[in-house]
Amino acid sequence: MWTVSAGGIPQELCWYLGGLCTLTALLCARPRWKYWFALAAIVWCLAYRLDAPDRGQVVVGSQTHSARIHGVVDRVWSSSGGGCRYIVRGEIQLAGAPCSMGSALVYEWRSDSSLPPIVVGQVRTLFARARTPDTTLFPGEVRESDVCRAMGVGFVTESVSRSAFVADPSCSEQLRATIHQSIASHLQRFLQPEIAAVVQALLVGDRSGISPQAKATYAASGTIHMFSVSGAHVGIVFGLLLLVFGVRTSLWRLVLIVFAIAAFVWLTGAHPPAVRAALMAIAALVGRHIERQTLPLNLLCAAVFCMIAVDPTSAMQHGMLLSACAVASIVCLAPVWNASVLSMVGSCGAFTRSAITMMGTSVAASIGTAIPIISMSGQFPYAAPIANLIVIPVLGLCLPLAILLLALAPIGAAAPVAWCVSQLVTVANAAATFFSWQPETCSMADGWFLWTPAILCCVVMLWPLISQRLVGGICRLGIGIAAVVGILAAIPPIQPLNTVIYRRYGVVLATTRSDTLNVLFVGRGPAIVDKRCVSWVCRWHGTIRAAGIGAWGKRMSGNVVAKSVVLKSRKRTQKAFRP
Repeated sequence: MWTVSAGGIPQELCWYLGGLCTLTALLCARPRWKYWFALAAIVWCLAYRLDAPDRGQVVVGSQTHSARIHGVVDRVWSSSGGGCRYIVRGEIQLAGAPCSMGSALVYEWRSDSSLPPIVVGQVRTLFARARTPDTTLFPGEVRESDVCRAMGVGFVTESVSRSAFVADPSCSEQLRATIHQSIASHLQRFLQPEIAAVVQALLVGDRSGISPQAKATYAASGTIHMFSVSGAHVGIVFGLLLLVFGVRTSLWRLVLIVFAIAAFVWLTGAHPPAVRAALMAIAALVGRHIERQTLPLNLLCAAVFCMIAVDPTSAMQHGMLLSACAVASIVCLAPVWNASVLSMVGSCGAFTRSAITMMGTSVAASIGTAIPIISMSGQFPYAAPIANLIVIPVLGLCLPLAILLLALAPIGAAAPVAWCVSQLVTVANAAATFFSWQPETCSMADGWFLWTPAILCCVVMLWPLISQRLVGGICRLGIGIAAVVGILAAIPPIQPLNTVIYRRYGVVLATTRSDTLNVLFVGRGPAIVDKRCVSWVCRWHGTIRAAGIGAWGKRMSGNVVAKSVVLKSRKRTQKAFRP
């Protein structure tokens, strides 16, 4: 559904055509102009992302409407008895509105645990109450519309009255699910459950087995992207294929490598970052086979052009935006950063040169994704450039070893490889835990206290480039790090909070006194737990006192008290085992 502007022209169509013209100009531009066109394209994408947070969705207000949804299950988080959460893509028809194609995030309560589980690829029809993503915000809260856009979702459903599956998953979906189950069984046979969950996420992007605490740790360190199959995974697989088949240009090698890359992307779910990387790799192989020059920036723009032309909604997904910005920054900024550092170092060996290249890639990716990450999540992982230098190589080495483990598992000779994989994952977990620490005030920072340290951190990573000698670059880097740490330490504690927030099922009254947060939930409507509200309240660093009036209020206060007790006991355990 398009949002029509005052002039009668769909706004999304204007943005779409503008993006295509920009990419076309970039592809046809002269070589010396390509960087300026790339910068203009990135700025245009960021302006579209920041200026149009709710484009491409049918505006139905904050109220819920009766809806009929018929489509294919695209992603499942939980499908057993009790609360189920999954995404359906297909036909969505709201009461009083025409039928349209879209996607919906479904929350369904299944009281009968004997019902067959909901699986990916299943065709379902359901009747529920649908609404657009909620824009009501707590201080420092991530917008629900941003979270839904990251998943490519336009609607959120509640109070599912009827739900039934119409058809079983297709043969390809069943084959993919069977392969995933086989991989999981082999990994659990040789690895511990927490290690097997990490390796499962590395291989096929299935993060269902990773604990929420581990996800939060990797997210805080800026390395959570390794658990979603993206360009790094496709690049590693591409390098392995070149190592196996060789780099000589021949038609049979080209066909085998293209088929292997396409099979890997299909096995991992064909997410936009992986598709983008696969298109770039295949285009580079074809260009080399026909003896044509292939510029990385042109390959990136061609891949993005094809993906947006096929599915315009992919431009609004966070994974696609972060992937494109990271690769564009690596292509444009990393060579300049590497050349400057190598000129300061002078003559060096192959190992030092490789380390500098890895560092330049990490710095460029962090700078390229800084603004999108802050605008999407409201936080910035300051330790990401350093954490990626350790976690990415370690988990990158773990990926081919995991493939070797799966190859040796049928003959029972995978124990030595499993031990190596376990050690690598343990090192990655320790590094992510070490770099995940940040002051508690940073998680609640907003406005000036959020943007200033983040932008200064990006400047600090580029400041050593103006130095002529290595000593000057190190001194500038040390001064910049000290300045960033000083600003982070100077962030004032959370100010006293006195606010009234209107939620969907009631009202939240919050006030602080000293280090105590007093919260009153008032609501006599449905006793549905507002998990976003509970999470926001439990982020308070001090004592939490909660009370409730009405069915919704009493249930909310009980959930807040229970979760705060669990979090406090977890913090005590971490302090007890901390060296």
